[in-house]
Amino acid sequence: MTRKLLLAALAFACLAVSILIPMAAFAQVTTTPSVTPAVVIPYGEYVVAVSQLLGDILVPLLVAVIMGLLGKSYPMVRMLVSEALVERTVRKWFDFGVNATAGAMKDNTVTVPVGAEVVANALQRAVNRADVNAVSSWAMDQAGGPEEVAHKLFRMLKLNQGITVDAVVVPALASLSEIRAASHVA
Repeated sequence: MTRKLLLAALAFACLAVSILIPMAAFAQVTTTPSVTPAVVIPYGEYVVAVSQLLGDILVPLLVAVIMGLLGKSYPMVRMLVSEALVERTVRKWFDFGVNATAGAMKDNTVTVPVGAEVVANALQRAVNRADVNAVSSWAMDQAGGPEEVAHKLFRMLKLNQGITVDAVVVPALASLSEIRAASHVA
């Protein structure tokens, strides 16, 4: 009987092996993907790059067109934009004048000589920039010329009590006239 049991166990083992080996081979074949040479085109990256390029080109162009149309259609918008540009340009000239003047600090009270020097330096910067830069020239014209720019610069200063416009603006304009006369002679 043990012999029959041993033969039955051996037959069962052979049957199991004969069934499991092909199944394992089948499982191996079906789980490994087939590798075929293919060309992958990353069109998604191209679409993103082209859209970024178009955005970089078209957005400023579209903004310029919209602002131009608004400026033509609504004169108040044009006036506000031009006033803001003039004020920003005058503020830059003023900041240059403060930085170029010894003893002057932004938002500090200054004396008459220092204030006159700040206005003179800023006015000189404005005139120099207006000679070479179209935007600065336009801003100078919109502000009313060097005399009016000097008055705007004076209003930006923090001065001691009782200081008049003439005490600061007249010397600044005189120094500008001297520099202009010296540059025409040379």
